[in-house]
Amino acid sequence: MAEGYALRNGTVFRFTEGGHRPQATDVYLDGSCITGFSDSTQTPSRSYRTVDIGGLLLVPGAVDTHNHGGGNGCNATEGRYSRQTQTFEGGPDAELIDEILVEHAMHGTTTMFLSTLATDEWKLKRLLEIAGKIRHYETPGANFGGLDIEGTFLCPSDGGAYVGAQNREHFRPATTEGFRRIFGDHLHLVKRVGVGLEWCEVDPGYDTFKFLEYLSDRGIVPGIGHSGARYQQVVDAADMLGRMVFIHYGNGPNATNFKPGQGRTMEAIPRAARLNDHGIKIYAEQILDGAHLADGFTAYAYGLFGPDRIVGVTDNIGITGNPGIARLKVAGTAAVVSEKDPRALWIAGKEGIALCGSKATTMDHLLPHYVSILTNPDGTCAYFTGERLEPMGFDDAMNAGLKALCSSPTKLYGLGGRGRITEHAPADLVALKRTGDYPVEFSVEHVWVSGRMLK
Repeated sequence: MAEGYALRNGTVFRFTEGGHRPQATDVYLDGSCITGFSDSTQTPSRSYRTVDIGGLLLVPGAVDTHNHGGGNGCNATEGRYSRQTQTFEGGPDAELIDEILVEHAMHGTTTMFLSTLATDEWKLKRLLEIAGKIRHYETPGANFGGLDIEGTFLCPSDGGAYVGAQNREHFRPATTEGFRRIFGDHLHLVKRVGVGLEWCEVDPGYDTFKFLEYLSDRGIVPGIGHSGARYQQVVDAADMLGRMVFIHYGNGPNATNFKPGQGRTMEAIPRAARLNDHGIKIYAEQILDGAHLADGFTAYAYGLFGPDRIVGVTDNIGITGNPGIARLKVAGTAAVVSEKDPRALWIAGKEGIALCGSKATTMDHLLPHYVSILTNPDGTCAYFTGERLEPMGFDDAMNAGLKALCSSPTKLYGLGGRGRITEHAPADLVALKRTGDYPVEFSVEHVWVSGRMLK
């Protein structure tokens, strides 16, 4: 059982009145939960260890819902990176998954999904088997929140213009029968499925909308990405389901920021986003690493979707830090690390056009970059509109960043009380040290996952 902790003298971004607001208060942890604050009537029920977090910012742990791996070459479906062959090999195993969870916890992620690629069926089934066991033991790192099935049910429409780093050889029609054949015994593990709406155009026998309804009825969120779906298809799907998430909005690779725009979907999304005004929940997932999205496009999306509908993710492909990996192949796709920007992984031969995931982490990379965009003293020019986003104050920008990385993904995927600092919420916390004013920089000083102090 986790120790009891009293976290004293920090600035706590406590969730109140619908937002993450800074307060000077102590926080008490008893076991796996937050049990009270110094301004509440609750007191710890047993002895506790005092941790002085003076000068630090205490924030909820990140909830990363699109992550393929991390560390020194660990990919959740493909296996470990081999320097000899420069590819990921062996498929998933339990030790590899634990390494991924531990690595991202050290960077402030306390709950994460494991995302799949379009790959061999045996790798998917092995990951399902491992994931089923994770739920029965205490992981040494971040909480395992579920599976994100990204690649399997995409559609190679328009000659494969939108497949990005996904291997089209392993695409399968988006049908209920095909999904149940692979995942039917593990539905409780699946949180999201990326769906190619265009399958109904490829063959009228593929009832994609029936598949979407099947997923939604079981609490699984359908996502649209790597897609050339038409405007009316997107709107009809969102209207039927009542909620939808656009996977790595702005990339896929039909982007309108760093890369040439190709997609009908990119034209549809700004109009479909207005469905939020009619009670239909439309979320925009974004890779906020500074390589995938131009800052102006990030500002535009903030203005379009609002602070409660942005979900920040890493889309990490299996590398964190700088382990000296310059070239790699994952699920049949070759990629290279950019010489100009070591954060960027480009598909080989398509440098500057198509990215292959990222090397990103959450609280020491995505959060400070997003806060920097929103606090830019010169203002950030939003794409399409040409208007400048007025710079926010630091506290307001932190609220937006913590919503994107913590509370909004929790709300979208129904993850309970995670992603916010409130009484009785899970004790998933990160203590940050601000090391740069502008651009904003953070270092992760301490991490608690379900009340266990990991760092």
